[in-house]
Amino acid sequence: TINSSFDYQMIAFGVGDGTIRIWNLSNSTFLEITTLWKKIKGKVMALAWHPTKEGWLAYGTSDGRVGLYDVSCGKPPILFHPYQRRSIYTLFWGPPVSKTDDDCVGSFYLFSCGDGEVVQYNPGKFNEELGLTQSLMEISVTKCLKTGMAWKPDYSLLAVGNEDGTVTFLAAPDFKMVHTLYAHKKFIQCLAWHPESTATDSGYSQYRHWLAVSSNESIIKVFNLSELTKDEEEVEINQLTHIENCITLSGHLSRVVSMCWSPHIGGHLVSVSFDGTAQLWNVPAQQPIANYCLHSSHVYCCAWSPLDPDLVITGATDFTLRVWKISKQTQTLPSEIKKMKKLESKKAAAVVATTTESNSQETLKQPHRKGDEEKTVISNTSDDSSRAIEFAKSEKEACESSVPLNMKKKKPSTRKSFFPVSAHQQYQGKNQHLSNCYHLLKALDKNSSTADSEDDIENSELPPYLAFFSDRDSMQKLLDLEVEHHISDGNVEMAHHMELWKGNITDTLREAARQRQLNDWLVSLAPMASQRFWMEMCKSYSEQLTVCGQYQKAASYLLACHKVNDAIDLLVTHHLFREAVAIAHCRLGPEDPTVKKVISAWAKHVAAEGNYELAVECLISIGELLEAAMLIRKRSDEGSLKLAALIAIKAGADELAAMLACQSLKQSLTVGNMTVANEVVSQHMQLKHLKLMVSVHATMMELLALNKYSSCAQWLKNTATPETSLFEMISSKFKCEGEDEKQEIYGMLLKDFRKNESPDTVNKMWFTVSIEIALSFMSVGTKQLHHLVTALNTCYQYNQLRPTDVEYYVLQLCMWLAPQGPFSDNSIFHSEMGEESKCIVKSLRAYLCVGVVDWMTAYVNSPNAKSTTNQENVINSSPEIYSDVWCSFIELLNNCMNYILTKESIQYFQDCVKIKKWEHEIATAVAKSRKGEASNDGSCDNITNNFNADDTDSVLQKIRTS
Repeated sequence: TINSSFDYQMIAFGVGDGTIRIWNLSNSTFLEITTLWKKIKGKVMALAWHPTKEGWLAYGTSDGRVGLYDVSCGKPPILFHPYQRRSIYTLFWGPPVSKTDDDCVGSFYLFSCGDGEVVQYNPGKFNEELGLTQSLMEISVTKCLKTGMAWKPDYSLLAVGNEDGTVTFLAAPDFKMVHTLYAHKKFIQCLAWHPESTATDSGYSQYRHWLAVSSNESIIKVFNLSELTKDEEEVEINQLTHIENCITLSGHLSRVVSMCWSPHIGGHLVSVSFDGTAQLWNVPAQQPIANYCLHSSHVYCCAWSPLDPDLVITGATDFTLRVWKISKQTQTLPSEIKKMKKLESKKAAAVVATTTESNSQETLKQPHRKGDEEKTVISNTSDDSSRAIEFAKSEKEACESSVPLNMKKKKPSTRKSFFPVSAHQQYQGKNQHLSNCYHLLKALDKNSSTADSEDDIENSELPPYLAFFSDRDSMQKLLDLEVEHHISDGNVEMAHHMELWKGNITDTLREAARQRQLNDWLVSLAPMASQRFWMEMCKSYSEQLTVCGQYQKAASYLLACHKVNDAIDLLVTHHLFREAVAIAHCRLGPEDPTVKKVISAWAKHVAAEGNYELAVECLISIGELLEAAMLIRKRSDEGSLKLAALIAIKAGADELAAMLACQSLKQSLTVGNMTVANEVVSQHMQLKHLKLMVSVHATMMELLALNKYSSCAQWLKNTATPETSLFEMISSKFKCEGEDEKQEIYGMLLKDFRKNESPDTVNKMWFTVSIEIALSFMSVGTKQLHHLVTALNTCYQYNQLRPTDVEYYVLQLCMWLAPQGPFSDNSIFHSEMGEESKCIVKSLRAYLCVGVVDWMTAYVNSPNAKSTTNQENVINSSPEIYSDVWCSFIELLNNCMNYILTKESIQYFQDCVKIKKWEHEIATAVAKSRKGEASNDGSCDNITNNFNADDTDSVLQKIRTS
């Protein structure tokens, strides 16, 4: 990662060897590089200079640690309490989420993105407990993992990238979410806001509201977000307004991982990619300017030179930091992607950065040797003088020096001394050693006369180095000095070693536990004190691991000190139910209720997340069958309802099982899943009305598949081929024993299936018809005819609601009920009209007439109308058939027209017209009255004189009911 300070005097770049290099640009006479390494344990992944504090540099590492360096004083960095466990993606300074009393106006907090979260750190209270850090996961309403962030330069908006390709915008200072931008479809890699102004702008830049967004895709999208910078009220109104995609930049061959806008020229953007190149764009013109392709591996970071607009700095995994000139590049786009095999082979060689005559490029690189007088290398680093940055002379020289690492002789690694204080005093010169010898001789024999200058020896201060040749007290003092030195330098492990040498095991481990610096090695030394102390350290280390998110390891240390229940509770608290169940089964007895308790908590957790199937598995395993049945029924699909009914049977809840079985059967028949319907019937043989429903619906679906509209002409003439009626087909599939059983089945059908619902799909319509046919099959006389009328009415109402549907459901059902003809001897429409059945038979014949009229209308009035795939145009086939059809149709009208045009029917339709007219007049009057007295001219109709606008709904409801 590369970052320049706010005053453009220094550029910092993080290195994978656990160091930070500071390039001082203010020194124009020679190259001045400072290396920072203290307390940095992992790769430096992110850097951020403080916007106002000179020299303050925050860094984030690959192990999730965040620190703050003051590069102006040279002191070790301040480490914040660990919150994230993995790599820190980005660091930014910004206004705090929630200010405290100590915060002043214009104060800045540090924000880090890692582990899918954005975390805020207070630089003034770095030593506070973890609770003082605040996660923006609680502020943002999105639940996706956070992958990146960027503050707008004026700190008015915070853009947060998510793993699903969206970008969330939070407005300062209350961090209210104002918009969600659907930028990409993959993992967001980088967000970059355009500067407020550049060197070429006289005022604010016209591109200052532009945001560049890159992801795991190879394209870059740039959005104009000026709409989000308006007043808060306007933003809330336009919250759902689509943000126009300003520009899409295509050219990279792999994912784009970093971008940087030019501080010199507005609208110029540099991007780096895994294709091994750096690309320069003119964004407003949507044109590529130049492409740099001399890196031999993935390019990870980029930055513009703050002083020269023609220089760009890029860093890659080929161990080089390269400074190159835009004007010297001849390529505008990447030519081809480099194969990974070549990349891996080139990683074996640390390529020295070059400055070629053709490209005039300058490259920064760590040298492999010292003392080369031909190269101008000056390093201002007091900690490690061998670490420097060099400029190579030419490409040829770079190739000659780029020897593979495995071919070079490795220098023997120098171990850090455990005694840096005394080692420094060991090399004091000959005279000092002679003086030390006098001190040692005097210690051997206080009365010896060999010390010529005894007074000088007594007055001189004894060096700590002599503790190696002195007594125990002196050695203790020396070790105290060495421990203090190690702690100040951040070498905590060496300090722990020396404390243990002193025998100070208990205090050392307790201090490490207090500082949360315990590790496996330290805990393993605790038994040297006592078993009780070891158990205490195991518990302390478990608490430390819990804070760091290593819950499984924390539970293992609790188990080591026989705290089984505490370990299980820890895992359950952090939703690690599988681990908790495994421990409970293995470490507890079969009668212990903890296993059931853990699985019950597991079920509640996954049920709250919507994973009902896993929750049901948990509940079944612990015997909570009734709760499992009630939970899985929430899915409301046929398979889940069938399972719920079976579980209810096992639980002994017969009534619940019957209800669930009916619901499963209804859902199965509605969606046409006859397999599940038959399985439900086989599982509930005692519920005979379910078998009847399946038989009726299956029979109707078989007839529906035939689509016998072609025989409609013969059917009207009562000369159709003799076929089995719908009731006869049902009788062959379902047998009923006695009238009592019929009445029982009839009552169960009414209770479980008949509902006052209006079907909205064809499948639901046929299921409703199946219910009425089944009820009719189980009844006789007028009641049987009544259910048939209801079935025909269901078909008629469905056709009326969908006039564009070309199917003739009423006619179809009539043909099933009387397959030999409407007025054949055995036809249901030819029934005798008694006193009780007179009205019902009239209704049957009326629906028959309506069905035939609809069918004839489609062929006569609209001969070019669209017909179904299985219909045949019988009328136009021949004149003879056409004449016969008309004769049959006229005969049917003569027989049935009087059943349609009755006084009751005509009065009903007249009333419907009146009701619609009244509803229109009332609605108009209400609209006028609500305009207020000022606009009321008193010209309303008499219908509004005694009408209150508040009674609108009640009046309309009464009219419809009448």
